[in-house]
Parts: sequence; structure tokens; C-alpha cells
Amino acid sequence: YRKLEELSKQHVDSLRKLTQKIATMQQAQDGDISGDDLSLFDSSLDRYIPVLMAQAKIYWDNKNYAQVERMFLQAIDFCSNHDTWRLNVAHTCFIQDKPH
Repeated sequence: YRKLEELSKQHVDSLRKLTQKIATMQQAQDGDISGDDLSLFDSSLDRYIPVLMAQAKIYWDNKNYAQVERMFLQAIDFCSNHDTWRLNVAHTCFIQDKPH
């Protein structure tokens, strides 16, 4: 689990930096963002999602669904438009009988 945690922190740091860079570019250039930066963000997110899901699976296997939900909600800033993330959040809420 520690290796996943370290890997997750690295990905989150990278995603935060890219998010900040993209936000700065949007403000400076009136919303005109480089396709390269968006592509880099998407590829970074695609590398982060499997790490997040592997971490969540540890808690899922122990039936600790509340912790899985907390993990997913911590990643909402980066993952809210990612289909895999949304599907897993919905499934977690369904298992807990929570409407979201």
C-alpha cells in the first residue's frame, strides 16, 4: 500500500502543477490553452486513475466503502470528467445506498 501511496502523491503533484499551469494560461491568454498541455494533463490523468483504483480496491476488498468514497472525493478536482472515475464513484454510492 505504501508504494501505491507514494505513486499516488507523485501523480497528484504532477496533476496539480499541470492544473495550475493550465489555469494560468487561461487567465493570461483569455482561455486559449495549448493542446500539448491538455494532452499532457489527459495522459497524466490516465496514468493516475489505475493507481487510484488500485488503492481503492484495497479498501473495497475489506468492505470499507466509506474510505473508498473519501478517496474518490479527494480526487474530484482532477477526475470529475473521467468516465472510469465516475463509474466507480457511482458504484460505491450504490453499494452504500447513497444517492449522489
